[in-house]
Amino acid sequence: MAQKETLIPRWQNLLQQLYLKMDFMSGEELAELLKVHARTIRSDIKSINEIFSKEGNRIVSVRGKGYQLQLQDESVFLDLLAPSKEERFNLQVIPTLAQDRIPYIIRYLLLQNDFVKLDTLAEELYVSKSTINSDMVDVKRKLAECSLILSKRAGYGVKIEGSEMNMRFCFSKYLLSDSVSLLVSDEEQTFFGEIDLRNIQTVILTSLAEYKVQMTDMAVKKFNYSCGDCHKTH
Repeated sequence: MAQKETLIPRWQNLLQQLYLKMDFMSGEELAELLKVHARTIRSDIKSINEIFSKEGNRIVSVRGKGYQLQLQDESVFLDLLAPSKEERFNLQVIPTLAQDRIPYIIRYLLLQNDFVKLDTLAEELYVSKSTINSDMVDVKRKLAECSLILSKRAGYGVKIEGSEMNMRFCFSKYLLSDSVSLLVSDEEQTFFGEIDLRNIQTVILTSLAEYKVQMTDMAVKKFNYSCGDCHKTH
């Protein structure tokens, strides 16, 4: 796989824009966002596709529509673009509304292994610390619905605590979206420890195909989590 250092910052920015959009973007639109000429966009995409050629991923160009990112192996793409958990999380759109910040904060805290300072959250979300303090009231309430608590330690910050089962329930509730990918991420696999989610999902998909049963990606993902939980408790 190509090394991450082969992606210059402008290429990373271009790929992030296409990844977040997951739809066609015109060369002019990309050029405006990256503050470069449209010719530079065409040249950059050609260079990026040369890197992608060995991995099966590519940026396609359609006359009248623009450019679109097509991924055959999302894990390879993310390893190239954002190899760390923090960098991958930052590919998500930063919410601006209070009702959107709450699930974002919960997702953020669920993916951390240690305490997180409120100042860090404020910087992450581009809001004041007082706003984060206000949001924490709703965060605590939402966590209580999952039988979890928001532990706070002076000088260290906050951390979600509770039983392993409740943590997984909260994980499935707040880390899934309507556009969920069937790809089992490293974060999901790490969260479930020794339970092989990828193998369980393979069995699920094989059975669905055999019996011609249709399920949405979201339903498959949740069923996979449930199977993982059952395997753990038995």
